[in-house]
Amino acid sequence: MKNNKIKILSVIIFTIFYITILLFSNFTMLKKYNENNNILLNNIINNVLEKYPEVKEEDILNNLNNNSNINFSKKYGIDLTNDTMVVKNRKIVKELVYFDISITILFISLMLFFLNQFKKSENKDLEVIIDYLEKINKHNYELKIEENEEGNLSILKNEIYKTAVYLNEQASKSQEEREKLKVFLSDISHQLKTPLTSINLMIDNILDNNNLSLEEKRKILFQIKHKIKHINSLILILLKLAKFDSNTIVFKRQNNDLLTIINEASINVAALADLKNIEININSNDKINIYCDYKWEVEALTNIIKNCIEYSLESSKIDIFINDNNLYTELIIKDYGKGMNKEEIKNIFKRFYKGNNSFNDSIGIGLSLAKNIIEKDNGLISVKSKKNNGTEFIIKYFKN
Repeated sequence: MKNNKIKILSVIIFTIFYITILLFSNFTMLKKYNENNNILLNNIINNVLEKYPEVKEEDILNNLNNNSNINFSKKYGIDLTNDTMVVKNRKIVKELVYFDISITILFISLMLFFLNQFKKSENKDLEVIIDYLEKINKHNYELKIEENEEGNLSILKNEIYKTAVYLNEQASKSQEEREKLKVFLSDISHQLKTPLTSINLMIDNILDNNNLSLEEKRKILFQIKHKIKHINSLILILLKLAKFDSNTIVFKRQNNDLLTIINEASINVAALADLKNIEININSNDKINIYCDYKWEVEALTNIIKNCIEYSLESSKIDIFINDNNLYTELIIKDYGKGMNKEEIKNIFKRFYKGNNSFNDSIGIGLSLAKNIIEKDNGLISVKSKKNNGTEFIIKYFKN
């Protein structure tokens, strides 16, 4: 819009300038013409009165007004052809005509030149835009064309820039997602390959070894069942992660009692805690609500407490603390087990990561899933740990 306004304003200014010069020059020359004409009129009257004293001045003026110069000359015998004033006026008329034609030609030429320059400027901008589009088509999004100027072309440039940035982000995101998917599929393949290979070998052992007793076969079948259960558990967790990645999970959030969520999560891992004779202590009786999806939050805390049990020493304990303030509700889950070094702390929430002291059946997805759930519920999770000095999971549920 700004370029069009400049163009229109410039045309108006040129036109006003042209008309002003034209009017001024015509006014000046016509004024000179009238002055010469008045001198000529006085000369004619004086000449006629000298030759014909009986003629009145009024009659001469009437004759001049009603007859052409030629007729008047014939009547009174006065030759005006070579009169100085007549010659001057003829010259003024010619000069005026030539000047008007010249100034008009100059005005048209300047306007054409000016409009042509605007056209060239626009064509140059269009060429730049075409070049940008060609670069974008070649997946080159490193374009710096953002402008603060107004005008349709500038707006178009800015929109192309925004489109290029968006496409660049999408391309980067797409590439990142492809890399994630590649790693994810590789991890799934690795996780499934080991138990499936083991199952295949055990089945071959049953089929090929005719000397196996019924008890040995039952033992192998029990191991196969255990492996299948492990695979089933893995697939269920992978499906949950896939739903998170695709944003297909709809959280049903409402105010839920945090103590109730912790109690249910503790019940889910009670059998595992009993096997290691680990006591789970909840150091709070306060009813504190958090805004979350109840089912998913139970899943998250179950995975965290389960991890604490796995890393705890036999006959130890797990302490759970709840602190509340105006900004957030803090949940601390602390074990007194093996602890972790800095490298393990750094990778603890990565998918398929398994610490040095993890169980053989551990998949390495539980904490990653827990982190996703907590963050979906407007929370933040961090971990503190020292080797042989236990681990603390600190969860902060921020209030709306």
